[in-house]
Amino acid sequence: MKTLVLMRHAKAARPLTKTNDRERGLTMDGRVQAEEIARALANENFKPDAILVSDAKRARETALIVADILGVFDRVKTADKLYDGGAREYIRAIDAIALRVESALVIGHNPSISDAGALICDDFTEQFAPADALGIELDRTIGEGTGKRLFFLNAAAFGALAS
Repeated sequence: MKTLVLMRHAKAARPLTKTNDRERGLTMDGRVQAEEIARALANENFKPDAILVSDAKRARETALIVADILGVFDRVKTADKLYDGGAREYIRAIDAIALRVESALVIGHNPSISDAGALICDDFTEQFAPADALGIELDRTIGEGTGKRLFFLNAAAFGALAS
């Protein structure tokens, strides 16, 4: 794999009841965030060969919006370990597809998505807000310190609410 983008799911609804956390969907602001970041990824000429996404509803909804705008709707694959796995679980999931694809988008949750970015890119220290995306250049391998930061897209910079 040469290019990896890590993305946090867009803004999710707060539970009104003791709803299963996995079932929280996106807010309208979250849908706008996902659309704006997808257009920004398109402007970066990013069209992933694979999209790995947590099985949480908010992450799946984010992935479907992004995939639709990027024209890669058929490349979305759910990875349940991205819901509650840590940064190393994210790296294992990415490594499992790294030799089969040139580019991938991974959509997950904080703090794991931020921690994975920091493990892969030594110079990445930010925490992902909803819908933020980190572009990483890899030299075919995935692991600690193997990535070079290409870009960091902050949803708030595009006008969508990021909190």
